[in-house]
Amino acid sequence: MAAMFTVLVSSSIVVNALPTIVPDLHGSQTAYTWMVTASLLANAISTPIWGKLSDLFNKKVLVQAAIVVFIVGTIAGAVAPSAATMIAARAVQGIAAGGVLALLQSILGVMVPVRERGRYAGYTGAVLALATSVGPLTGGVIVDSPLGWRWTFWLCLPIAIAALVMLQLTMHIAPSSRRGKVDWAGITLLASGVSILLIWVSFVGRPGAFGWLSAPSVAMVAVAVLLLVALVVVERRTASAILPIGLIRRRTVALSLIASLPVGFGLFGATTLFSEYLQIGRGDGATAAGLALLPFILGTLAGSLVSGRLITAYGRWRPYLIGGAASLTAGFAGMSVTGGATAFWQFAAATTLAGIGVGMQQQNLVLAVQNSVDVADVGVASGTVAFIRALGGAILLAVFGSVLASKSSAAITDALRSAHQSVSGSLELDHLGVLPHTAQAIVRTAYADSFGLPFVVAACVAAVGLLAAIAIKHSELRGSSHIPTSRSTPVSTVDGAEI
Repeated sequence: MAAMFTVLVSSSIVVNALPTIVPDLHGSQTAYTWMVTASLLANAISTPIWGKLSDLFNKKVLVQAAIVVFIVGTIAGAVAPSAATMIAARAVQGIAAGGVLALLQSILGVMVPVRERGRYAGYTGAVLALATSVGPLTGGVIVDSPLGWRWTFWLCLPIAIAALVMLQLTMHIAPSSRRGKVDWAGITLLASGVSILLIWVSFVGRPGAFGWLSAPSVAMVAVAVLLLVALVVVERRTASAILPIGLIRRRTVALSLIASLPVGFGLFGATTLFSEYLQIGRGDGATAAGLALLPFILGTLAGSLVSGRLITAYGRWRPYLIGGAASLTAGFAGMSVTGGATAFWQFAAATTLAGIGVGMQQQNLVLAVQNSVDVADVGVASGTVAFIRALGGAILLAVFGSVLASKSSAAITDALRSAHQSVSGSLELDHLGVLPHTAQAIVRTAYADSFGLPFVVAACVAAVGLLAAIAIKHSELRGSSHIPTSRSTPVSTVDGAEI
């Protein structure tokens, strides 16, 4: 949890500082999106790899290695001279975050019986809420202080070192007795296919990029699909598959993965759009934006702690998945009607609902999956859920960023034309501060009004997640970490449904 706090607080600090970092490094709207997307992409790709490695090697050494990687990425971000370097540094931090988050679930899966895991899900949710609440406020204060945004990175180094020392002194876990080969073919196909797909959704339809039906677009999609199809073929024949097709085919696992997609956006991507809306659209300072994110963060904390405690007390987890998915859908729907003139209480109400939805689902979906697999597969199963969640966050953020860029570009042009204002050349984030006051107000309002459309799409995706949560069947939480493996055991007792 100390390691988890380190990577999450760093991410939340930096996200709130990005509206200041990007103009200072002369970055564009695309660079803004990629400073978040690169981290999520690296997180998504590395998560199942870390999860699989945790089933084969020493979990303690792996989580310590992830923290060391995080320290390297943090130093690179602190000294970054350009937007491209910052994007690379964020990718390294994403690799580390994928390791820490996946290994946390794997370690808990081995150390804690499933029946007690709801309580620990509440603890990890509380750490997440604490990190995401302290982060934006701390980042805002640092950005608005004489220290400058680079200290949003330097501040995280002593925390990471403290977590590394704490793990060395206090964590005692037996090395895995399971051995096997690392699925390098699967890793290569997974990384290549997902990367190409994410690059495509990040740039398609953007002003100055390629169109939806253009030759580059068709080529990228075709290559990505071929690589992912090859991944499925390879994984079906590999004993130590990085993505276990057999596990994914189980009803509870498959539906949990679908439900994890909107949760991933709520967990990793929503705060990015919230910060953009507050700082660029409404003109709030970094500290004020950090304070404005508190309703979302407190909602996440409440949803996680309350649901975790109740699941441990009564053993019923399915109602909280359904309630969380409904709350997340309602929150995104509420955000779809926000604009430049939206009252703060409306924004706070919508983000609170979204936060409650994220809190009630983020750990409990992992709990549902862990309850349906044997302890030997807990690491790879947990890594798969974390992978889909991070991938969903990365892809949805890239899609919504593309929709926002296209929508805001047209809206700003129309608003300036209607007000008989003109701006020469392309309008990037680092140009906003030099505009005349009247034009700046017009641009901000048009930008804020453009946020409705991405959240309409987000609400639709969350509604699909709600349907998946409803379709999950309840099964009793096990009192131990193992599933009986006797051939006489009916399949329904393993997963609560057919496999």
